[in-house]
Amino acid sequence: GLISSSRNMTSRGRIHLFPAVEPKTEIAFRNFQARGGFLVSAAKNAEEVYFLEVQPRRDITCRIMNPWPGKNVIVQEVDTKKPVAVKIDKTNGECLEFSAVAGIKYSLQVENQFDELWNVILPTGIQDKKHLAASIFYSGKEPAA
Repeated sequence: GLISSSRNMTSRGRIHLFPAVEPKTEIAFRNFQARGGFLVSAAKNAEEVYFLEVQPRRDITCRIMNPWPGKNVIVQEVDTKKPVAVKIDKTNGECLEFSAVAGIKYSLQVENQFDELWNVILPTGIQDKKHLAASIFYSGKEPAA
């Protein structure tokens, strides 16, 4: 199960998401404690990881296996939206590395993932797709027609 696999979430100093979960499983967790002093929140559907946040408990380099191999990933501070420099270590997989500051929550996502998603499901002509989507997500309400 998920709890029993918590010891396997971090291997060789790298965080591995969903290490013991079948690929097509839909699952989410919030503030899961990973070795090295990280709180990890993530969610995936049957196709891919669609939400990932990491918060260190101390200043440290975060090393997390890329849940979207081969795609450009952006890391930013959740509160300020400030981008964070990311290095990719391709020895033994594709590991994302960035300097993390204690208490700061970081969001990881595929570059342009948000725009691609909303270009498909929202009608053209809506100028502020990110604002609209954030409003829907946080309020749980659908936009007026």
